[in-house]
This record gives sequence, C-alpha cells and structure tokens, in this order.
Amino acid sequence: MSREELVFALNILREGRSKLVNSYCSEDPNLYSYMFSLPPNGPEMDLAIDKYFFEWLSAHSDMQIKECKNSSTPTPSPEITSYFLQAYKKLCERFIVDRINIEGKQSNALTSLVKEKIDNLNKLLAISAQHEEKLKKLRYMSTKEKYLFDELFTSLKE
Repeated sequence: MSREELVFALNILREGRSKLVNSYCSEDPNLYSYMFSLPPNGPEMDLAIDKYFFEWLSAHSDMQIKECKNSSTPTPSPEITSYFLQAYKKLCERFIVDRINIEGKQSNALTSLVKEKIDNLNKLLAISAQHEEKLKKLRYMSTKEKYLFDELFTSLKE
C-alpha cells in the first residue's frame, strides 16, 4: 500500500464520517423525520434506521467519484481503486458485525443488501485483478512486437 492509496481511501472515508456527523448535528430531516412519524420501538423504525445507514454506506461510491475529480489525477490507478474497494468492503463488513454486536439482532433485508454489496465489491476486485493481468500481458506483447520490429528493421537495413 502506498501513501497515495492510503490518503485517497482515508479522504473518502473521512468525508463519509463527516456526512454522518453533520446529518446528526444539523438534524437532517432525512435522518430525523422518522423519529416523529413512526413508533420508536417498532419494526418500521428499525427499517427506517437501516434505510438511512444503507444509503450512507452506498454514498461512499459517489464520494469516490467526487474525490477522483478533486484529486490531481482524475483517473486513479487500478491500485488506488482496488485499495479503496477493499477498505469500503471492510467498512460494509464491519457495519454488519457491529449491528449484530450492538443490538443482538439485525434486519434481514439490510443484511442481505449489504452482503450483496460486499459480493459486488468482491466481483469488482476480481475484475480489477484480471484487468491488471491483461494489462501486463498487453504491455509484454507490445514490448515483444517492438523488439521484433526493431530486429526486422535492422536486418532489412543491412
């Protein structure tokens, strides 16, 4: 992991935490409106809370795009993207584990959605790894063809 990869991922995660704290402190209607319209201990309230946190987790991908636009290199390297996806995957996994530990229960709908998100992140990471291998092969082929061309050109000159 390079410093650049770490800074990129930490900036996105910091922005996500900041959004969560700001929503809480500014009494964001998206967060608080359900507190006054739903029974406090009912399943509807649990679903409303789960919905808010799932939207918060999902917003990190938008934050990644925003960070790419703000960074000096608009298209991050595959390594940076891969590192962020791994960090994001761990955040999603921790969300599930923490919810179970805190409440002793969890929403099946939310769990399945977050697990699906984790599966999709795993697929993206696999595609990224395959992309790297194909890119290495392409570079090798290009180098080989250039060498063969130079050899042929040299032999034709003589």
